[in-house]
Amino acid sequence: MNKLALLLTLFSVTVFADPTVFKMELGKSTEQEIKNMYSLKKEGINKYSNGNQYYINPSELNLSDLKSTLIIFNEKNILVGVSSVLPKKSGKFKYLYNILNSKYKLVKEEIPFVGDKFAKFKDGKSEIILDAPHLGFQIYLDYLHSNFIDAVNKAKLEKEKQRRQNDASVL
Repeated sequence: MNKLALLLTLFSVTVFADPTVFKMELGKSTEQEIKNMYSLKKEGINKYSNGNQYYINPSELNLSDLKSTLIIFNEKNILVGVSSVLPKKSGKFKYLYNILNSKYKLVKEEIPFVGDKFAKFKDGKSEIILDAPHLGFQIYLDYLHSNFIDAVNKAKLEKEKQRRQNDASVL
């Protein structure tokens, strides 16, 4: 019975773990741990998380065709976002989609023959978003922790509320 409980505990921990991308785990990896792994170029303070954000040299990440990767921390110096950009070339979206689909739970997809291509995956408390706008030249691959997503959504709602109040005050 104890062995069964241990197995269930270990399994449940892996089911609810957040994704690891480029050897960094969302919601767990610290700023200092990542500074020890990669050369970082500071990009300032993120307006949603109030934590530091950095670019990582793409050559250090070993993903073919990677153009840029921005990593975002919260106020407690915990990784909450990884945002990568790749060139949109023939077959690249499908290639990335297949990799992500084999690792994470697909929750939404919009993949028309012509038009914007989009897929959202879930892992633990994080979302993985693959986005290729039809008229763009890039593919965006974002790993976002739920705390960061909540902060972004809260800021958007506040901005919309302020816009409406402003409109109401001038009419």
